[in-house]
Amino acid sequence: MGRTSMARATGWLSLFLACAFPAFAALKPLPFAPETAQKIGPVLDRLYYNPAALKNRPEGVLPPGVFVGSPLPAALPIRTEVLPGNVGFWRLRNFNLEKGKNWTALDTEIGTWYWTKKLPGLVLDLRNNNAAAKADFDVAARIASYFVPPQATGAVHPLFSLQSLRGPEQVFSAIAPDSFPITPLFPGTLVVLVNPQTGGAAATLATLLRREAGAILIGRTPSDSSALLESVALDTTPPSIVRVATAVATLPDGISLLGQPATPDISLYIDDKAEQEILAQIALGPAAKGLVEAPLRHHMNEASLVHEENPEIADYLTSPARATADEPLPLQDTALLRALDILKGLTLFPVAAQ
Repeated sequence: MGRTSMARATGWLSLFLACAFPAFAALKPLPFAPETAQKIGPVLDRLYYNPAALKNRPEGVLPPGVFVGSPLPAALPIRTEVLPGNVGFWRLRNFNLEKGKNWTALDTEIGTWYWTKKLPGLVLDLRNNNAAAKADFDVAARIASYFVPPQATGAVHPLFSLQSLRGPEQVFSAIAPDSFPITPLFPGTLVVLVNPQTGGAAATLATLLRREAGAILIGRTPSDSSALLESVALDTTPPSIVRVATAVATLPDGISLLGQPATPDISLYIDDKAEQEILAQIALGPAAKGLVEAPLRHHMNEASLVHEENPEIADYLTSPARATADEPLPLQDTALLRALDILKGLTLFPVAAQ
């Protein structure tokens, strides 16, 4: 492509993103190290995004639809298990099945959780899932199909589309799995866990499940990057990557999801570093490892005054915070614990779930 044609393409792409999708233009600017500006410009040029947009913005502020961050973590295997309380758990840190696994087996497992084992609820863990390639959106549509209500026989149920200036609109529709005779596979109560590292196809999936399947979102607000993203590594210290939105996820009614992250129904205030440490420790093991409640704290009351006792001091002296290095604190996955609390409450009081 010649320089004149490229300049025309970059200009049209910027206009397309800002006008066709106002939410794109309204994205919260993301800060970046000023010394990386010279390395970001050529990447934007290569991806047909107007490099001048970088120069025309305040120092340290990226143009809309451009994200700079740490390299993506290594892909972790999809994990399914049944947690205490008879609750299904499905961890999706990416959209890649493990070697030796297949969708037919997964269809059957998720389907039997509700229709055979009678599990009333399922927790879908999308934390740290920021996969945003074309294949990831295909899988996101398939997973959404597990939970959306069925349409009329033979009817196509469009879920979302990817709109780009480079090619035709790509429409993603619900898919009825051939390996399980009943749809949806899991019509029970669905809870979705999200955090700021939930982006791309996973952020799109979270929004879809709340809209189409009545899912309850728990955690922290996901990334505003519901888009097809192209990633390029930057030669920086520490290593970083730039991700550029090349197509926008849009709902059938025309609402763009980029720049409009789904606010959790139950927001949790969790320290990001602490959550990442917990997720890293339980990444390859069962989710039940993180189901440890915080120890109960006692407070002063009339009975303790009568007995001349101070339970608050007693708690402090025996607190896990005073444990030695040989006695590590137990893992506590706060978001998952709250999800189980919600599902337990809805099981005990089913009217509240209607």
